[in-house]
Amino acid sequence: MVSARWTSSSITNTRIAGTSHGSKLSTTESVAPTPRVFSAPTARHRHTDLVKDSQHALYEVVTNYVAAHGHAEIASSAAFAATALVGVGWFFRERIPAWLSVCARAVGLLWGVGILAGPPGHGGQPWAVDRAVSASLIAHRSPTTDHVALAVSNSLGPAEIAGLAAVAALAVGLTFRSWLCGLTVLATVGGAVSACWCIELLVGRAGPPIAVQEALDWGYSFPSGYVTATAALLGILVVGAGIGGVRGVTTLVTVITTLAVLAVACSRVYLGMQWLTDVISGVLLAAAAVTVAASALHVLADRASFAAPAIAPSPWAAPRTGALRMERTP
Repeated sequence: MVSARWTSSSITNTRIAGTSHGSKLSTTESVAPTPRVFSAPTARHRHTDLVKDSQHALYEVVTNYVAAHGHAEIASSAAFAATALVGVGWFFRERIPAWLSVCARAVGLLWGVGILAGPPGHGGQPWAVDRAVSASLIAHRSPTTDHVALAVSNSLGPAEIAGLAAVAALAVGLTFRSWLCGLTVLATVGGAVSACWCIELLVGRAGPPIAVQEALDWGYSFPSGYVTATAALLGILVVGAGIGGVRGVTTLVTVITTLAVLAVACSRVYLGMQWLTDVISGVLLAAAAVTVAASALHVLADRASFAAPAIAPSPWAAPRTGALRMERTP
């Protein structure tokens, strides 16, 4: 009804007064009312000035904030937010849904990888601390340390990690009597390495100069593929040992994992093959992959235990709390 009245009044008020010199619009015609901004008939005639002004204002706010606070403070704020996200997902894992806790921790860890990709405005470039640490290690090199670092780095290369992942998958599958659990180990290592490869292509950070490298390492360096694969493989083994409840094995595997990851990371930086933030980002990426895989491994292990209740547990496994005991009546 409103549109019909408006149309009829417009036609009445826009009558043309004929003259000998041509036709002119009547001076008594009324101006059509301004249509509503979000009405469907006016969708093609909306003005975008307000949106453009808002975009320019937001851009100016962000630019002024970066200029006023500096890149280091922005990176520190982002790192604090990522750490808080991981902390919320971990400390409140019993109070929030499991999927939300896993997502919060994984997103926080991946956010940390993004922060280490490079200083704000200079993505892909190493940080100042990278150059300082590399220069300090290069100045304190010795022939003995060089041989040890090369042996550590070569002992956990791509071929060695692939073989160890296959053995670990077989061991986990036999322990939980589920081939899906073994496949989870392979998926963890493969997923972490694939994500590392994609990030390398996306960031495109070059490693230290060839002149300071003890062994030539071609390709991009962020994040460290060696550290990512090692931490992902050993990390999922720690999770599997914890689920199995084997006495003392969980602690032993945790200690071995920590020492192995630190050894590989330090050897890569010492040999001048990668920057410090490269190996740190590799640990964070592997932790994100293990976080997601751990939840899947828990579910698969529980299903496997319910599917085969008649099979006796391992003699080295710790007794489960709340287990029912069957006693023979006389």
